[in-house]
Amino acid sequence: MVGILLAPYNDSMRLGQGYNSFLHTPCVHDAVKIEDDNIVTKPADQAGKVSQVVNYTSRFVDKISEVAKSMNVSAGSSIKNGGIIASGSTLTLDEAKFASSDLNAIVSVKVINQTTEILDSAIFEPMQGIYFNSEKFFNIYGNCYISGFIEGGDFTAILSARVLDIANKGDVERALFPRIKSQVNSSGGGETNFTLNEAAGTSAISSAMSKTESTITVSWSGGGQIKPGELAYMMDASFDAVTLYSYLLAENEEWTLETLYKAAAAFPAKVANCPQKTWAILTPYNHTKNFVAWAEKNDVRIPQFDVAQVFTSDLLDMYMEYKNCVTRIQAVLTNPLDYVLSPVPDAVGISVRELLNIRKHMKLQMKLISRDVDKIAMHPENVDQIESASSIEPPELWSNRLPILRKVANDGNWTPAQAAEELAKFSFAASAPPKGPPASATSSTPAPTLTPQSSLNNSIEASLASVQQSVAAAASHSPPAPIEPSQPAPCSPEVEQSMTEQEKSILLSAAGRNKFRNYRFDQTVGSPGGGFFSDAIELTNSLAPIAWPQRIEIHMVRWDTSQVIGWIKTAYEQMVLTRGNDRGHSLGSIVLNFAAEEYITKVRLAKGPMVWGAEGIAFIEITTNTGRVERLGDSAGKQVVETSATSEYTGLKGFYGTSGDIVDRLGPVWGEGAL
Repeated sequence: MVGILLAPYNDSMRLGQGYNSFLHTPCVHDAVKIEDDNIVTKPADQAGKVSQVVNYTSRFVDKISEVAKSMNVSAGSSIKNGGIIASGSTLTLDEAKFASSDLNAIVSVKVINQTTEILDSAIFEPMQGIYFNSEKFFNIYGNCYISGFIEGGDFTAILSARVLDIANKGDVERALFPRIKSQVNSSGGGETNFTLNEAAGTSAISSAMSKTESTITVSWSGGGQIKPGELAYMMDASFDAVTLYSYLLAENEEWTLETLYKAAAAFPAKVANCPQKTWAILTPYNHTKNFVAWAEKNDVRIPQFDVAQVFTSDLLDMYMEYKNCVTRIQAVLTNPLDYVLSPVPDAVGISVRELLNIRKHMKLQMKLISRDVDKIAMHPENVDQIESASSIEPPELWSNRLPILRKVANDGNWTPAQAAEELAKFSFAASAPPKGPPASATSSTPAPTLTPQSSLNNSIEASLASVQQSVAAAASHSPPAPIEPSQPAPCSPEVEQSMTEQEKSILLSAAGRNKFRNYRFDQTVGSPGGGFFSDAIELTNSLAPIAWPQRIEIHMVRWDTSQVIGWIKTAYEQMVLTRGNDRGHSLGSIVLNFAAEEYITKVRLAKGPMVWGAEGIAFIEITTNTGRVERLGDSAGKQVVETSATSEYTGLKGFYGTSGDIVDRLGPVWGEGAL
């Protein structure tokens, strides 16, 4: 089938029908005139009793576009359809599994029993009374016509394996796919033998697969029921209820490597008994003599898509990667407590608003990819210009920044607080005391002898007492009971006096006092321009407790003749908060990656000169509880405001203030560790 232009068959296809080979869409019927006498059906191999041509491939793949190419599915149609569709059914490929797997392999078996095609050139018959230009012709007729059909079978399997220990990747790759060899015996009756390479032992494959987490996806046309054992059950008229039950179980079993290999080996024989149309043969209109003359006369040009296939395949890979990212975001939105921030810089947070905004942005990128496909479909000769002008962002910029699954299994190093938290999920209620009056203290009953069983009971009681103490200690750190409506202001009177009316309405209202009762807002520096922000709002809205910041980035930008803070990024385990305009050009920055239990205890700030209605922050100095000091900006000749944590609010949780093109106004928000 090398060199033949093919498209997956579906029941709507007819000989002589126009077709768009780039998007795999059918066009007008009877695009060319075909005489019945010119249609011939030929077996694949006229010398044999069973006529078959079998092509087997087994290889590792890195891109989804390679899967589409192996199935004769165009990359353009896969983008427009949102998935790989072949032979009228969607290959249920798990893009997330494919993208996250260390190894992806494809096993393909293509079988040709016979072909039905046109003997002589068809005659192109244009519609009368209609003026055609190149675009109109392509929309109605496509760029080729269906000149034949191939009957046989097509089997495709995708194996995606994530190696549990990356050090074993090479061993798994070598053992995963033993060679499957195809042998056609044309001298002895035409039987097709399709056998596994016995040199690769089953035990080696089983050992390799035990080191992976794998998924197998299978799609086929022709051959009927192909799982090993299924056809035997169906053909055996004498099977009993037990056999029928076994068949039903086999029908619903998941694919394994063993059943995959057996099905691939037996597929040609099953196709010989149960073939079906699998592909349509496509012929470009330029191969038809009278069309060439007609097109020259009417100045009609047929698009040539060969030059655009590489870029379109790249677009498909980007589209599927974005689709995978959107799926991952939905998983985070569904179960946010199961995810934590990615360890890379600029990690995407777990707040609902941020995830929804990023998902919207990714769907926009997918639309841009689809639009580029539409442009290529009309003018493939302009593919270089289309690629150069494309504004699509590489999905790799996002994929590594998305939240990752929290490690479920504990490494065995339980702290007392963690142990108490886990044990608190279980009930350790003691048995009810025996009924009746208590025994007299002066009872003459001798003391019981200490037996192994009573010793065990005493140990259990001692353990329960220890557990109850740990649970009580853990409970002391749980969120407090609902607060009374009248709460003190989350700031000092001096800070309250310096607040703007907007800050007071948000932070000092009855709702604000309750909401921010665990935080302390300190003195701000700068002018009240831009929009209000408070990291405490996102922290209190989080579904999971938020500990100290893990990373803080502060960047300076040019503000007329001075330098002020352009933006601040504060990263927590669950989210990243950006204040200011991070699209500016950074003139200098400090990046603080905090060690475990390291947090900020002092912040010194100084404002800049009034420029364009804003002062901004010209200087910041940060001190941590470990004695580390970081500075950014110039404090010379400026009034520096110093703020510090207290014994009750021991460290910095975030910032509040206003921001727009720069950080106009900034103040620290103090609090405790996990709130």
